[in-house]
Amino acid sequence: NNMKLLIKCLFLSLFVLTYAVRGPVVFPDKVIGAYASWSECDDKIIDAVKQGANVVYWFAINILNDVNTDKTAISGGPDYDCVAKVTKEIRELGLSTIHLISVGGWDAPHPSTDKTPEEVFHAWQYWNEVT
Repeated sequence: NNMKLLIKCLFLSLFVLTYAVRGPVVFPDKVIGAYASWSECDDKIIDAVKQGANVVYWFAINILNDVNTDKTAISGGPDYDCVAKVTKEIRELGLSTIHLISVGGWDAPHPSTDKTPEEVFHAWQYWNEVT
């Protein structure tokens, strides 16, 4: 199934890119997740990590087809400058945290399955490196 392959590619790429930047990513034995709603990016995220959250789920990007180019595009997501500021502050506090971003959400389109997993991966990889 193309969707399962796409999901595997996206998760694999997350770990590959994180490994290249920071070293191996090891999920804790117990995951305590903090889910940032909509475009939330504030001290609540830092407070949740201080209180024990070890995985932050940022909300949310969409994977879709650009109607102008017919190529896969990534849209939406939180304020990335704010996310960088918050993750930097968490890192400076010495708190070990894994950061993920969800795809889709309430009233959001499902990722398109008419492109190959490779095409979608390259669009996501470009977004991940540029953003």
